[in-house]
Amino acid sequence: MRILFLPNHPDLEYYSLVTLFRYLDYTATKSPDDEFDAAFLWQDSTAVSPPPILHEIARHKPVLNLACTDISKIHVEQVFREVFGYGTFVDPLLHEGRCIVKSNENAMGWGSLIEAPVAAPRKDCIYQILIGSEIDGVQVEYRTPVILGKLPEVKVWRRQALRGPLNERAWLDTTVAEVEAVYTPAECELILEFASRAGLDFGELDVLRSSDDGRIYILDMNTTPSDYGMTNRVRWQPAHRQRSIANLAGCLDRELRARLGGAAAGPVRAAGGTSPAG
Repeated sequence: MRILFLPNHPDLEYYSLVTLFRYLDYTATKSPDDEFDAAFLWQDSTAVSPPPILHEIARHKPVLNLACTDISKIHVEQVFREVFGYGTFVDPLLHEGRCIVKSNENAMGWGSLIEAPVAAPRKDCIYQILIGSEIDGVQVEYRTPVILGKLPEVKVWRRQALRGPLNERAWLDTTVAEVEAVYTPAECELILEFASRAGLDFGELDVLRSSDDGRIYILDMNTTPSDYGMTNRVRWQPAHRQRSIANLAGCLDRELRARLGGAAAGPVRAAGGTSPAG
């Protein structure tokens, strides 16, 4: 399988898609003049303007994430409220008590726990309710992959409990869970509805489950996930890392081939196989 990427391509080792391509023996091209099977809108930024040629290609071939052009936290909140009927934003001038301040831009890597109300809200920032998701004193986050209308697994991230700056929490470990062990069928339907309305064909969602009200909250959407880098920033347990790669690669291959006309999926290693990405 060969995939066209525009306007950029995943050229860094830490992008998850690089690992999945190696696993599947897929190849990539940056030129629409080459032969290719499908295409991908790819740009590691919060807002993307699709090259016009991708809309032409979409008339004949799948173009993943073509409609997913805004992954700002404001847009995520808007779609989340439309689908789930509740949200996370607060007015920092009126809210009383603790809340979270973050950049509206995706993956800026900073944020902090603060006391509200504030005298002057920070420019280009958003303010969210504090969602308690601690289990036995550890903060649990559900990184949820979405691949062409499927939820293949849930990556369970465990970090130190939030006490101040978000980026100062130490990673503890990352494991893989079955979707049914984390979400109810109704929640799965809502998550997929969110992804559909946001135009997300391939990517990952950051989800918390509140220990106060039991509800799930989608906080972030990422179209260029990067979970499998050599630095192992999320502290994968090796067996879970291998299982995750096999799960996501198998889902991508299966669903993409179905979009291309139902061709049988190629061979995929078992979940315990060795990843070529190290």
